[in-house]
Amino acid sequence: INFQNFVLLAITFICTHSCKRDDAPQNPCANPHPTSAEFTVQDDLMKRYNSETNSTFSCDTQLTGPDVYFTSKYDYDTYTWTIIGDPNYLKSTKSFSLWFQNPGYIDVMLIGKRAADTRCIINDDGVDTMIRHIVFVDSPMYYGRYYGYEVSKPDKPYGFEVGYAKIPTSNSPGFYTRYFPDSCTTYLQPSPAQMYFSYRLINYSLFDSQGIRYLTCSSPNGWAFFGKNGGDINVDIKYRILNPPDDIQHPIQQHYIGTRIH
Repeated sequence: INFQNFVLLAITFICTHSCKRDDAPQNPCANPHPTSAEFTVQDDLMKRYNSETNSTFSCDTQLTGPDVYFTSKYDYDTYTWTIIGDPNYLKSTKSFSLWFQNPGYIDVMLIGKRAADTRCIINDDGVDTMIRHIVFVDSPMYYGRYYGYEVSKPDKPYGFEVGYAKIPTSNSPGFYTRYFPDSCTTYLQPSPAQMYFSYRLINYSLFDSQGIRYLTCSSPNGWAFFGKNGGDINVDIKYRILNPPDDIQHPIQQHYIGTRIH
């Protein structure tokens, strides 16, 4: 075999083997359809939190009063929502909402029907089901005192507290955080456009629904997320402050991490 023929043979071999993977058929069962009718449980504040932070937070414990939204994670041909023990309650859309005025609990069941995929899932009947136990409470999980630090200043820890008391400028009580940030007190109360607190979330907002700035001190603007770690309740607060107080164009990013101590 001469050199020219050898080169042609080598090129043919390389092309044949390098293209072989592209010509191989894709595995149709590489990503089979989930067989559980998963769904999220969120209130308005949680939906806003997910939108602003690119999260998928869902919670089976909710506060009484606000609307709670139940949404299927997957698309189905048909949806059947029921509340176990209440034969008169039936919904057939991908998402629905309800609210509870008093503390209690419900068991919500979703049945989603789709085309069966027996090629990838043995004995698949195309029917996915999930039941979740939903608890409604009249008080959030985060009342108490916390101790932690700013990530930018771990050597200067400080504490703050979350509570519920009468607002000095109103006859009505409201949620508040005291000594956070900059040793100031911030009251969180509903406005006509949005709510600022949920079972595990607090939203610090610089402006009210009419565009009027009302928070004092360094005007925190962000989210406080509360979660359990064993027997402790931790808090993770990502927020912005104004420094100087009127420099809205150049906010300073902050991050506080703490644990409830009482």
